[in-house]
Amino acid sequence: MALTSLAFSGEKNDGLVASCSSHLGKVIRDDFAMNHADEINQSVGIVNLFETNPVTVFRQHANRLANMGL
Repeated sequence: MALTSLAFSGEKNDGLVASCSSHLGKVIRDDFAMNHADEINQSVGIVNLFETNPVTVFRQHANRLANMGL
């Protein structure tokens, strides 16, 4: 991901997608230290030990949407 992120010329990205391209609707937070492989569980559940687990992020968001009735 470090090599592919160089193509973004310093723009904030996850290694494959620019952060601004992944924003849909109202953005609550986008400062997680996750790369694209973490976000899609490509590396068999191996994630950054010092960052929030992506499963937790998606679960909290699903709960947030459910509580809003969506």
